[in-house]
Amino acid sequence: MMGKRWQNLFHQKCPNCGEQMEISGKYFKCPVVNDEGMNCFFISREKAAQYLTDKTHPAYINLTGEEKRTLEDQLHPFG
Repeated sequence: MMGKRWQNLFHQKCPNCGEQMEISGKYFKCPVVNDEGMNCFFISREKAAQYLTDKTHPAYINLTGEEKRTLEDQLHPFG
């Protein structure tokens, strides 16, 4: 089994299967349902933002240089 592709959070895609996640209130959720009848993956939008801005988390570490620059530009639009 392959590990989670955390960098997918940047593109709002499921770290497990790569499907585009849906916004459901305060959460992102994968539309794919697993064998137990649960969504493949779900995460609060706040937690996703925390992961993407934590320089020690794989969600940030695995971003490309351009994705990191884009994220920084979005967080600090005026430098």
